[in-house]
Amino acid sequence: MERKRAIVGSNGRKRRRKWKTVSNPVTPLDELFRDEALCEKIRRKLPFLFALAEQQASRAGRVGMEVGTLREQILIALLIYKFGEASVDLDIPITEHEVDVLV
Repeated sequence: MERKRAIVGSNGRKRRRKWKTVSNPVTPLDELFRDEALCEKIRRKLPFLFALAEQQASRAGRVGMEVGTLREQILIALLIYKFGEASVDLDIPITEHEVDVLV
């Protein structure tokens, strides 16, 4: 089963109706979102955890940049909870751009 997705331009808008085929239709993250019990737990707890991260990162009523790091840590903890510590690779060099964790 092949899924298709729209090609998005650099400005974030969809370009004309060009479609690119995705060859790998099932990824570990697809498995994560098919688990209804876990999805319900995420819906309940994630807003609270993100608000807690925002509260910890705020100084004088303003949210600091470290809130992004705290939110990443929350999401990485979710991935470790679902897939196990052996399946989640955290040993990524700090110089690696746009990669925080590999599942």
